[in-house]
Amino acid sequence: MKKELKLTNIDPVGFGTLTAVAYGLFGLFYGVIFLLISAVGTGIASSFGNGSGINFGAAFGIFGIIFFPIFFAIMGFIGGLIGALIMNLALSLIKGLKLTVEE
Repeated sequence: MKKELKLTNIDPVGFGTLTAVAYGLFGLFYGVIFLLISAVGTGIASSFGNGSGINFGAAFGIFGIIFFPIFFAIMGFIGGLIGALIMNLALSLIKGLKLTVEE
């Protein structure tokens, strides 16, 4: 059974929270990639006898896996909040958006 609904408003905080979670997961993925790259760099540096690079490389990789998810989540929340506000303005200008859903 098809049903037609009209979208007139999006909750900005709810949409911001949704995008924060999604972007935080992207940040975790990029943090893991960053950790792997810094581990390879640390291995290369230690093979040349640079002992100080081991501590710096490991700390740099751990920093990435903590920093990227937090930074991406904050930016995702702000972007989602602004995007929902713009979408609400656009929806008010066109008097809503018709959606067809199926049960």
